[in-house]
Amino acid sequence: MEEVRQACDVAQRLTTALDDAIANARDLGGPMARLESQALFTAATRRNEVNAVVTSLVAQLGVAVRNISTALGWQELTVARLKEALPAEGAILEKLLGEVRKRAADLHRLDQTNRVSGNRALAWMRILIAGHTGHATAYNRRGTFTSSPALSTASRAL
Repeated sequence: MEEVRQACDVAQRLTTALDDAIANARDLGGPMARLESQALFTAATRRNEVNAVVTSLVAQLGVAVRNISTALGWQELTVARLKEALPAEGAILEKLLGEVRKRAADLHRLDQTNRVSGNRALAWMRILIAGHTGHATAYNRRGTFTSSPALSTASRAL
């Protein structure tokens, strides 16, 4: 069935795009730890491009799934039901969608790791700035500025 092949093609391209995003996220660790701004901006630009491609492919996959459902005369399409009607093609689509899910989960884990690293780098940067300025400013519970020694800021950040 041509509609299932189209869905498989889109799922394969989505897998490739997610592989790109994963490679970008893996490459982000070093520049983030070294606070290399140009490399971080380049990685952010590349990630935005990949996100646009992924968004487009997800929309295309939705259209492909609706086309399969329409071609089979179904109101709702599930992989299990598709495998009953078209065993070989349904199994291929199921495998490809499983790969997409796996890569999306891997990307999510890498993003979480990078977020933690970024927060650590930000904390260190604040400590360094506080050390150079001689004091750190912060907000108290009432939203007003307070000034505290750099050492106390460093101990709270760590």
